[in-house]
Amino acid sequence: MMNEPAGDPLPPLNLQKKNDIGTGGARAAESNHTAMALVAGKKSCSGRRTASELAYIITAQSDEYLKISSKENRVQTGTPKRWCKPTGDSLKINVDASYIAETSCGGWGFVIRDAIGAVIHAGAGAILYSMDDFHSEVLACLAALKAASEKGMTRIMVETDSMMLWLAIERNTFSLAPSGGLIHEIKALASSSFISFSVM
Repeated sequence: MMNEPAGDPLPPLNLQKKNDIGTGGARAAESNHTAMALVAGKKSCSGRRTASELAYIITAQSDEYLKISSKENRVQTGTPKRWCKPTGDSLKINVDASYIAETSCGGWGFVIRDAIGAVIHAGAGAILYSMDDFHSEVLACLAALKAASEKGMTRIMVETDSMMLWLAIERNTFSLAPSGGLIHEIKALASSSFISFSVM
């Protein structure tokens, strides 16, 4: 009968050396390394993001989503913001949307004006299913850009009261969100259909 190899001896309790970071320390170090790598815009050597990197991205974006969402849900006080005319020969698109949580429905609308404030085009529609306020705002912006592209408009400024929509278009924020595909479609449409495009 063969003897089974002896297992690794259990380490003594409370005798961990200071230079041994242990399991918890290793995770903390890995998390810090992941954060530094993400800030630098780097991926793992294999070209794919590791589970730790994905977890970090999801956590960071979730925190940012909650912070921005809470700010947008606050009641705004003070003097209402007045409409400002677009610069040069650009056209300004004002987009807005609504969301009803009880029915998961909503609506969208947009108005396109020139430098003197004359309405060039406008549109509105119902959203039969919406995940949240952000989803509705994204759909409103996409509908407005599609209409502007179909009308042959080439210089566009989009104005929105949604900070989340602004961040989604101007940065890579929320690229992994459920509406990330629609955001990618907005960016692709903006780069292919317009000579000049900005969001404010």
